[in-house]
Amino acid sequence: MLTISKVPMDETPQKSPRSLTPKPRYPSVSRKSPSLERIAPSPDKIPTIWLRTCYSEGSDRSHEALVRSIDRSNTTNGECRILNDANHCDFGDDWEQLFDICPELLQPPREDWALHQRRQHEAKAALKRFAEGGLASIPSALFESLSYCGGEDLEEFVGEVLQSGVHKTHVVTRLILEDEEAVQTGNVAVMFVDALGRIVRMKRIEVGELEHLNGVRVDAHWDDMVDWEEGKLGEEYQLGGMCEDLLLENIRNA
Repeated sequence: MLTISKVPMDETPQKSPRSLTPKPRYPSVSRKSPSLERIAPSPDKIPTIWLRTCYSEGSDRSHEALVRSIDRSNTTNGECRILNDANHCDFGDDWEQLFDICPELLQPPREDWALHQRRQHEAKAALKRFAEGGLASIPSALFESLSYCGGEDLEEFVGEVLQSGVHKTHVVTRLILEDEEAVQTGNVAVMFVDALGRIVRMKRIEVGELEHLNGVRVDAHWDDMVDWEEGKLGEEYQLGGMCEDLLLENIRNA
């Protein structure tokens, strides 16, 4: 059963990208270790990367405890790549350095930019039709499927589903960040990142709640997972951000 939680926008994600405009990215050959070479994403899937950036004294024990909480079979079968390399991934708060070393993680599946942009356009067009025409603009088959899940406020629910679909088309990588806060609390930061390295959504979550790494195969339906549904919008995807035009509220008020 599909459930969509209203995405809160009242908190700023932990860290925003250094640059909000495209820039050339070149992998540093001297920094790209064998472990980083092996994280080339699957051509047909949004990759999931577990990035450890905290290597302070005593953090090794915390890391092992966190990793023991996940389903190893999903990890070793390539559903998630764990980057645990103090020599090359000791980024501290500057986790975006990963994309400077591995720019391929900011590519859409199959590096098909035309398809990536077409899906973005189609999803936004559907959201705009809904903003202008309400439930009457929804195709009958989609309306029937969503009406079973929407409860009393069906229009609000459908709007959230369509807006979620728009944001989903911008995601190219799912990053699980094991930073200092994760070491201290056991809650990793799950970040869905767009092609410019900006956070689309983010949620702090206990490792045991990561359905994707605990026996649930996600494939194309990762937007049904709790870390996406309950994630907070990234700074640039909120009202006032560079991607505010993707918000239903903004489209209605345009």
